[in-house]
Amino acid sequence: CRPPDEDDIGYLQWKQQLPKGGRNQANKKHQQPPYHCNSLTILPAIATALMQAGVSVVQGNTNVASAPQVTCQTTQKPFYELDDTDRRRQWERRLVDSLTALLVVAAQASKKRKSIAVKRRQRKEQLQHQRTHIVEPSHSLDEPSKLASLPDAK
Repeated sequence: CRPPDEDDIGYLQWKQQLPKGGRNQANKKHQQPPYHCNSLTILPAIATALMQAGVSVVQGNTNVASAPQVTCQTTQKPFYELDDTDRRRQWERRLVDSLTALLVVAAQASKKRKSIAVKRRQRKEQLQHQRTHIVEPSHSLDEPSKLASLPDAK
């Protein structure tokens, strides 16, 4: 992320983090603090919330082709109620469950969005095809040239 502009809300807070000598003069010794980028903290926040909620991914039914379902309806104890030893034991498994749930939801949303785009494109192409190809009327048997091209029905 780049530092904020003067018009950004977080500019004053970011500027206050600069060392005293760095505010008024360009001091190469002191680097500017990194600007807080919200996109870097949203993923851990979502994963933590999912982990706290006890989210898990289950297969919809026994059919392998069915889409997985994300659910919070589990019998496991909420993460915040665990003691320190149980938290250490279950941390990795619950983190994997929460990240998997996040990926499943993102994949399902992407699949839905792409299928809508494909359907729109197919409809558009079908309409263009109908506009460019005028349907010819059925062959008339009155014309001798067309009669000669027809196979004999004996």
